[in-house]
Amino acid sequence: MRSGWAIGRAGMLGGILAVVTAGTTVPARAQPPAATVTRVAGSTRQATALAVARLAYPEGPPSRLAVLVSGQDANLVDALTAAPLARVLGAPILLTDSPHRLGSVTASALTALGIRQVILVGAAANPALQAQLPPGVTVRQELAGATRFTTAAAVAGALAAAEGVQQFGAVMVASGEPGHLVDALAADPAAARRGLPILLAPAAGWAGMPAGEQRWVSPAAAVYAVGAAGSYPFTGLGRPVLPVAGSDRFRTALAVDRVFPPRSGVYRRLVVANGQDAHLVDALSAGPWAAATGTALVLVNGGSLPASTAAFLRDAAGEVRAVAVIGGPASIPPAVIQALAGALTLPPPLPGVVVAYGRFRNLDGTALQDPLLIRAGVTAAAPLWFRLAGTPGDPVVKPAVPAAVQAAVTAAVHARGVQVWPVLQYTAGSGLVAPLARDPAAISGLVQAVTGAVAAAGADGLVLDLEDLPPADRDSLDALVAALAQALHAQDRRLVVTAGPQPYPASAYADAILAASADYLDLLPYPEYTLNGPTAQAPDPGPVEGAPWAAQAVAAALQAGVPPGRLLLGTAAYGEAWTYTLQGFGGGEALGAAVLAAHTLPQSATLWDPAQAETTFTAGVPAAVPGPLAPGISFRPAVQELQALLNTVALWTALAQDQAPPALLATDGGYGPATRRAVAAFQAVFDPHAQDSGVYGPGTARALAAVAAALGLRQQVVWDADSRAGLTLLEMAARQGLGGVSLWALGLESAGWRAALSQVWTPSR
Repeated sequence: MRSGWAIGRAGMLGGILAVVTAGTTVPARAQPPAATVTRVAGSTRQATALAVARLAYPEGPPSRLAVLVSGQDANLVDALTAAPLARVLGAPILLTDSPHRLGSVTASALTALGIRQVILVGAAANPALQAQLPPGVTVRQELAGATRFTTAAAVAGALAAAEGVQQFGAVMVASGEPGHLVDALAADPAAARRGLPILLAPAAGWAGMPAGEQRWVSPAAAVYAVGAAGSYPFTGLGRPVLPVAGSDRFRTALAVDRVFPPRSGVYRRLVVANGQDAHLVDALSAGPWAAATGTALVLVNGGSLPASTAAFLRDAAGEVRAVAVIGGPASIPPAVIQALAGALTLPPPLPGVVVAYGRFRNLDGTALQDPLLIRAGVTAAAPLWFRLAGTPGDPVVKPAVPAAVQAAVTAAVHARGVQVWPVLQYTAGSGLVAPLARDPAAISGLVQAVTGAVAAAGADGLVLDLEDLPPADRDSLDALVAALAQALHAQDRRLVVTAGPQPYPASAYADAILAASADYLDLLPYPEYTLNGPTAQAPDPGPVEGAPWAAQAVAAALQAGVPPGRLLLGTAAYGEAWTYTLQGFGGGEALGAAVLAAHTLPQSATLWDPAQAETTFTAGVPAAVPGPLAPGISFRPAVQELQALLNTVALWTALAQDQAPPALLATDGGYGPATRRAVAAFQAVFDPHAQDSGVYGPGTARALAAVAAALGLRQQVVWDADSRAGLTLLEMAARQGLGGVSLWALGLESAGWRAALSQVWTPSR
């Protein structure tokens, strides 16, 4: 449930970071640095493999080991299954001319890279090729079977030995059928990054896989079926597989990228390859290097950039720092490189005044020591120094910090060339605002007290933060803001007024009237989903500030008549976590983005919800999966746990199948129609033989337990308004032509947040 905007602010440390456009007199900064694009190619496929090896190991691999596979088209599948082993061993993959011929390029590469041992995989494992190895290079191991499937099993065995494990916690299965080898290529970086084997399946599925491959699928292993393999029959496995597949090869590669991200959840590097069958060889050697550098693999369609790939690149703009294009101009023409570079480039940042709100209660406090302030990255600091107190009819301004601290902090902030705009805070409940409309003298006295406090602090303006005011307080708020703005402007000081996402008549905030008096109206849409509502017993987990919700709030303010240049969009730089057990909701907490970025709790994969434009994951101890449950609207704690699990699984499934994420299911503890639909959607993918659609019976409970274990789901559901989410909202404000943005809170933001801000807005002085 969406709740009032002040709820999530209670108890948070720090304050708001606001950006205000300063007008056309401020020169715009230069274009933010674009991602570096490097072509990695050779005159032949063997030379391209060498070029990739030199990129990964400029001084040669420390292991002095290389993996050799045949470079002939018929044998390329051997290289696909070898990527995880090469990554674990720290060895490049090099291509021979054929199963019987090493080739001069690869022979020279072994010498140039300082290779002392090689592993021969698949067709390359034969005596004729061994005899052609340069002096001093010996064969460490031969991994080959009678078929591509048994060769994959042999490689899996070597990977297990290299990792020192008897079984794998998860495996990836791709199609071994001709025409589908690109699926294994899409899986390469993700499998190599996690040290998972890539097994090959025939069209017959599990029943057709040789015993040597089945041996590496333990009863507890998660099985990810990539691409075409997701449609193969795995009924004999005894548990659901997790399909990862898009509608075509390009979307399948993107689906793998989305559900197997690096731990940070953000790709800083991309490998771009031609996804056409005739050019797949170019990217074969890139898997281990991509895995080692946390790199995503994206595929282009020869001389064109698929729409799905272009959308992925635009979404990654501002985050990606380097791109490696594998293959020469014949494989990926210069026009495609220009198109992908353009998709990754952000517009120039807008000129603006950056106002940092925080506690500022002492000279060594968090807010004063924040890098944004130390590096003069802000124009004005807005300390949380004043609160409205007293009784109805006699409101007073109370300081939150001593006057001596205010003076010392003001001097320190001014010494950095930064202004000071303190905040006057009040949360509705004591009825201080309502009587003001009927008492001009009370307004005059309050304005005099406020302006006096601002002047005594040596401040340059004020933020009026009166939260959760009901519609009945509208006239009083309008009158107070008008009088306060007039008084501050007479002193050449500024006034910013905060407001929630729902304007009058849903609240007291007549946005257009307030914006006409004040310099700026700061719109604060967060938190969208709260830690203690709709009830303390049953809150709903969801984004701190989803992009659709923020866009809706902006549209409401603009439709109410607020000029875009006077509207600021509030953005959150923190996360929220809800804990669910079989006893239901177990409490929640708000955590700063910097804390979440550094946390070390065990967690599931970090998923980016493209619909909400926010990051989510689960953390803590493993989730407990409820047993069978019958439908019914009465509250049951175990149903809450079921609903929380279904939400995470539904998002993962949508990303894995390249579909739009579904609407979040309310965790209200009632097994009504919405929960039945969510259970039916789960059954369609993971329990297709369920007898009763929408009924959480024993078979569906077992399937959910298997999927939860495979995905590593845990008790805490976390949504994080991280730097990627912030960048989305910052760009939204810029596209709408708003006066700027605000960030809750200084000291909570991560380094990535500060980088995102600098890419979209540039502070004036």
